[in-house]
Amino acid sequence: MLIITYTYLFCIRQLNEITYSYSSSISNVNFSTSSNSKISDKFTPRAREILNREFTVISRFPDSIIAICEREIPDSNESDSCVNPFSALIFRILSPKDFLKLLHIFTFYAMLLLATVATSDKGGKMRAFTLAETLITLGIIGVVAAITIPNLINNYQKHVIETTLKEDYSILQQAMKFTEYDDVALELSFPDNVTGAKKWFETYLAPHLKYSQICYNQAGCWHNKGFTKTITGAKALADNKSVGIGIGTITVRLMNGSNLCIDGWIAKDMDRYFGIKVTNPSLVVYIDANGNKPPNVIGKDIYVVAFTEDGLVPAGQNTTVETINDNCKKDASGSNAGYYCLMRVKNNGWEIPNDVWKIKI
Repeated sequence: MLIITYTYLFCIRQLNEITYSYSSSISNVNFSTSSNSKISDKFTPRAREILNREFTVISRFPDSIIAICEREIPDSNESDSCVNPFSALIFRILSPKDFLKLLHIFTFYAMLLLATVATSDKGGKMRAFTLAETLITLGIIGVVAAITIPNLINNYQKHVIETTLKEDYSILQQAMKFTEYDDVALELSFPDNVTGAKKWFETYLAPHLKYSQICYNQAGCWHNKGFTKTITGAKALADNKSVGIGIGTITVRLMNGSNLCIDGWIAKDMDRYFGIKVTNPSLVVYIDANGNKPPNVIGKDIYVVAFTEDGLVPAGQNTTVETINDNCKKDASGSNAGYYCLMRVKNNGWEIPNDVWKIKI
């Protein structure tokens, strides 16, 4: 890692020097003309053709890169950092169009270095890479990878949670529907004791769920990473660590890797904490879409639904869009912060809003 870091810093310094050394005259360079014969002789015809084309494109970029930098760092106190736009922008998130410009510059310099190898000296021997050329080329590759790979991984993790969450919601809907087909009305409460909870689960949900493990008010089917947190970083309401969320809970580990935690709540509290208006007790289900993996935060990878007299509904069902959005953000207030995020995800086409996904707890 230390070697990669030094290589990266060396590469950035070289790119800055090269860019500003040639920014004023780069558009006038033509490797095929006799005026540049000393330079031209060092490259093969194919290398000269490539470099001429790239010089034509690259000549327009130095000024635009500075403009991009100043746009991304508008504060006057930071504007001096645009003297070295590569190093300033490398830590900024650029738009796809701006990133392609930056990538084109990196690619050009990589080809400039590689083209020098496709030459011969006066003795007719092929010249190998120098250490500087190798380090710069590897540095360019490392910089591009450092920019793209974290974003790709982050987007993939977000997509997996979105897909699994939608699947889990469908599984619970089908389980409730199949219970109706069995001519058995789903009992919306179960005793806090293990015997009563086990009888309830085996009667209503077990026949219609594919699960690998079931736990009755004990650890083993919920994450063991400490407290479950709300979207603001606070301890979740009624959290019981690795046992689940609530008292006398049933936790289930599904075959797709998700964890479920089921707990009973009275009608008044269903409205107060979960934004669902009912006249009878209901069963709240916490869906941990990525199982034991972090962050274990309600609103990011854990979402709240409820089995009610009106069917399976997300928390926040009977509130306004404004209330839902206020509940599902970093500075949300109340002990139930983040509980309505599933409604916001549904309203967003089953995609987790970017501002929510970027919240760091």
